[in-house]
Amino acid sequence: MKQLVAIQSALVCQKNQNNKFGNYNYRSCEDILEALKPLLEKHDATLTVRDEVKQVENVPQMIIVDESTKPKKKQLVTSTLIYIEATATFTCDGESVSVTAQAGVDVNKAGMDIAQCFGSSSSYARKYALNGLFLIDDTKDADATNDHGKGQLSPTKQPPNNPPHEMYNWSVDFKNKIQQQINNEGMIALINDNETSLNDCTKKMVKDFADTITARTNGEVKWPDYIKGK
Repeated sequence: MKQLVAIQSALVCQKNQNNKFGNYNYRSCEDILEALKPLLEKHDATLTVRDEVKQVENVPQMIIVDESTKPKKKQLVTSTLIYIEATATFTCDGESVSVTAQAGVDVNKAGMDIAQCFGSSSSYARKYALNGLFLIDDTKDADATNDHGKGQLSPTKQPPNNPPHEMYNWSVDFKNKIQQQINNEGMIALINDNETSLNDCTKKMVKDFADTITARTNGEVKWPDYIKGK
C-alpha cells in the first residue's frame, strides 16, 4: 500500500510532552493523531482506533501477606488480569491494514479513580498500536523504559555488593540498635530476637561487629553459637 508507506516516511511527531517526575520528554497518542491528520487528508486515507476490554484468568502474582517480618512475607496467588486491546486501522482505496497493542489496567492505582485507570491504559494501548502501524520508534524514548525512580537508590544508602535495598536498610538499623544498648545482656537479647533475619541477610555484618565488641570487652560478651565462628 503506497499511501501507507508514504505517510510512514513523511510522518514527523515531536516529543512535546514532558514528565517532570521522570525528567524526560515523550509523545502522546494525541500528538501522533494531530501529526497524522494532514497526511491522511493529503492521501485521502482514513484512520480508526478502537478499544476492547479483555481479561486473562489465573495470572500468577506475588503479594505481601505480612509486612511485619524481615523480609516481608510474600505468597504466590492467581488473579484476573484486565487489559485494554487497542486496534488502529488504516484504510485507503478499499484496502485496510490493522495493528493491535495491549496495556494492563490497574484498578487500584493510587491517585486515580477507575475511569482514569481505564483511560490511561487506553491511551497507552492506542499509542503503541499507532507506533506499530506508522513505524514510530520509541526504543530511545524514556517513556519506554522509565521506572519513575523506583529503581534508584539513595547515594547515602548505597550498600556494598548491591544487596536488596530493603535488607540493607534493615541491617543498618539493626546495627544502630545494638550500638545503643548499654549492657551486654541487652545486646545478646537483641541478636537472639533477630536470629532468623540475621541468618538470611546480615550474619557477616553482625559477626564483624560482634568481634569488635568482644575485643573491646576483653572477651566478656558471650555470643550465641550461630554467631561464633561464622
